[in-house]
Amino acid sequence: MPARLSKEDETDIRASFEVLDEEKTGFIDLDRLYVLWIGLGFARNVSLHDLSIYIPENKHEAINLDDVIRVISMNDMAIRDREAETKALLELVGEDGKVLPSHLVALAQDSGDSLTIEEAVAAFGGKAYWGIDDLRNFMLS
Repeated sequence: MPARLSKEDETDIRASFEVLDEEKTGFIDLDRLYVLWIGLGFARNVSLHDLSIYIPENKHEAINLDDVIRVISMNDMAIRDREAETKALLELVGEDGKVLPSHLVALAQDSGDSLTIEEAVAAFGGKAYWGIDDLRNFMLS
């Protein structure tokens, strides 16, 4: 049975698509679709070829957002691994596995969001830093 995408999944797909559509043409290629798939934490045992069967060959270089959402929603393997996403995020933050409020501000800015240091400190609930469990709980809340 095809996966049902949550509103959060669709929002994340749209945001990732916008980032990967560097030329702002409204299209990405098959390689970028695969980057989007892996980057959002969908099943890692899906290959580029597996995704290509959902896209007509003449569209491999011009896949629009609707196609991306259709491909992901049709794919039985479109199940996100939130723990893998969290670990990947921590790898981006630092080797010590600690996320500081300033990291959260920087990550928000990198994704085009606005977050003040005061808002980040408040999100940390008085903790000086977060570990993987704190970040996982925050992402799943």
